[in-house]
Amino acid sequence: MSTGLMPDDWWNGQDSWVGNRYALIEMGALSGETRTALVEAAGGSYWPLIRGTQQEHLIREGPWLMALSNAEEADWPGLQAMGCGLMAWIESALPEPALASQLAPAMTVLSPEGKAWLLRFYSPSIIQALHERATWSWHRDLFNGIERWWYRAQPGGWQYLDGLPDDGRRHDAWRLECDASLWDALTGNTEVMTLTAHFVSEMPELFGDICPCDRPGRVANALAAADEAQLLRPEDRRVYVYLWLEKGESFLHSDSMKHGIEQAACSAKTLLESLQTLEEH
Repeated sequence: MSTGLMPDDWWNGQDSWVGNRYALIEMGALSGETRTALVEAAGGSYWPLIRGTQQEHLIREGPWLMALSNAEEADWPGLQAMGCGLMAWIESALPEPALASQLAPAMTVLSPEGKAWLLRFYSPSIIQALHERATWSWHRDLFNGIERWWYRAQPGGWQYLDGLPDDGRRHDAWRLECDASLWDALTGNTEVMTLTAHFVSEMPELFGDICPCDRPGRVANALAAADEAQLLRPEDRRVYVYLWLEKGESFLHSDSMKHGIEQAACSAKTLLESLQTLEEH
């Protein structure tokens, strides 16, 4: 494992790779100033992975592949400001256009029912799940010609997945299909994602300066606490998550809140009704 904005192995003499190094960057997570600096520094050598859509904002704010053009971390414009927009580092001998064309089909996954969905395939948990499915026909299409795929590990730093030797064939017209088991691994906890999307849309102030990639984790922690409190109704869980984000975990552990939560868990009253009753008294 390594830490920082780049793998430490690149700078401590433990990495012998001399080929191309690419950054996979989610542009929508960057400030306008950082995005402009990157585009200007790239001089036209950048490749969006979302293609074939009329929704230009998806292309503009989605993932782009950019080549690391120099050897020093401090010299790459905007690197320090990327934050969680920097999703992956890829080592590959493939030229940039070929690699981008190879990765682009992974942006769309076909559900077990055959419906197409947009997929952030490069997110750490998903790229690991895809890498583990070595027997699927698309595994070669996705990882062909990649030496190492570096992803952000928790609680910090970088880990890598080994790619596959280049077989010399084109890999830009393939489909990412899955069965029910892989679909579950790719979509994760739908309650977490649904509530995260709801609060980002309706009450973005709840997340303040929390990085977008950390928001689902905050919601997941709140839902885990709701599980411990034995709150089962969807409306109770939504209110609990809201209070957890708005007031903090310590607020929910106060005596008055504990009483209201216990009422909601053990009676027909919802959590909101229980809390309103406490306020009236």
